[in-house]
Amino acid sequence: MVNQNHMLQAALQIAANNLAVFPLAPGEKRPDGELAPNGCNDATTNEDQICKWWTQRPNANIGIATDGLCVVDIDGADHPWLSSNQRLEALSGAPASQTPRGGRHYIFQQNGEPLRNTAGRLAPNVDTRADGGYIVAPPSIVNGKPYRWLEELEPRDQLPTVPDWIIRELQIVNEGPVKLEGNTIAKGVQHMTLFKIGCRMRRMGLSYSERNAALQTINVQRCEEPGTEQAVQNIARSAARYAPDAATVAEIEGLEDEPEPKFEWMTAGELSQQEFIEDWVIEKIMIAVQPFMIIGGDKTCKTSTAIDMALSIATKTDYLGKFKVPRRRPTAMLTSESGIQAVKKILLRAANARGINLSDVDNLFLSFDIGSFDNEADISEIAEFIDEHGIEVLFIDPVYLNFSGIGSDASNMFEVGQKLKRITKLGMDKNCTIILIHHTKKPNPQNQFTEPEMSDAAFSGWTQWMRQWQYLKRREQYKPDKPG
Repeated sequence: MVNQNHMLQAALQIAANNLAVFPLAPGEKRPDGELAPNGCNDATTNEDQICKWWTQRPNANIGIATDGLCVVDIDGADHPWLSSNQRLEALSGAPASQTPRGGRHYIFQQNGEPLRNTAGRLAPNVDTRADGGYIVAPPSIVNGKPYRWLEELEPRDQLPTVPDWIIRELQIVNEGPVKLEGNTIAKGVQHMTLFKIGCRMRRMGLSYSERNAALQTINVQRCEEPGTEQAVQNIARSAARYAPDAATVAEIEGLEDEPEPKFEWMTAGELSQQEFIEDWVIEKIMIAVQPFMIIGGDKTCKTSTAIDMALSIATKTDYLGKFKVPRRRPTAMLTSESGIQAVKKILLRAANARGINLSDVDNLFLSFDIGSFDNEADISEIAEFIDEHGIEVLFIDPVYLNFSGIGSDASNMFEVGQKLKRITKLGMDKNCTIILIHHTKKPNPQNQFTEPEMSDAAFSGWTQWMRQWQYLKRREQYKPDKPG
């Protein structure tokens, strides 16, 4: 566990060097939507504000606003762009940090000429962060791995000026025909549009690095509100599931598909140095991003329990009046069984019990449509919604309607596991906690009121998938004239 003052002291030290900081969500790269609703535009060097932020959220990651700076962001420790001695020598004069995946951030100040963010403009997977952008700063932790300073950060006025050759390369790129033609890609369709473009490039035989470089450029130049670099990388990788078209590839010379990055290795020694944060969604109940299930039989109030939990998470109110929710999190719920009228009644009842005016709750989203997590279009649409609204927790109620493709495979753990891979990847890619509402097998009349067991869950594979759970079971026979 990171010391509670560790991030605060680091943020204050960066600000003392006259670099403006702001809080990022714990364990993530995105701005903390509650503390810094305007993202990097909220960055400051004011000590009082910084202390206020990190006192309220001690484990928040740290963002540095890059206005007036030029940060060269290189993805990967062995990037071929660094094979040039001239480049290495010029970059080595700047303070540098190492990302969890071995990349580098080299920090320069601008030379008086305003610069903007670029993606893949200098080379594939070599970006720049400048006016209107930000970087994640050490000792922030993402996926359990820390950012580290390789060279000590200097005061802003002592930072080296961005090398002329970088400016020249950017200008050469700018002089070329890189301004993409076409209309602006609207916010609501950005994810799907980029995905379709990536699929077309894949069918033409373009490699991951080529797809990513192109999509990053489109993201910056064409998208109404450009997504994060990581989000675009995920789209470029997702397009790999489509096989290249042989006839199209035959017409294009010199394009060889590169292996898709899949495995990342570390030594036991490196693992021992990792710092992990217990990011509680609900204290003693739920850790962020770990799969969670609410499981119960007929008439055990599964949907009511899920709605009550969702409202607690969205509003930072104690779950079941007992378990603390450390902070508000944007929450979404696909609930396609009970109906809109019933859900409204349950929500109003839960809100009234907490003294909350439901009309003031603007970070709990509900959809009453039935999804299909065998359908790539449905998953892409949900992924886009998660990105647009910063969703951190997603409820799917119930399993049997939203995983309709399982059918006769329900008893085969390996087949069910394949179905669960997509929803697992969605949660991991988006740092989103997935909560499934599932039913138990029909109980034996002799033990229908006994304590539930793991093996009571219907279908194979579900108990192996979940890492956290809440089992529900009646203590007495359900009576229609006696609700509850």
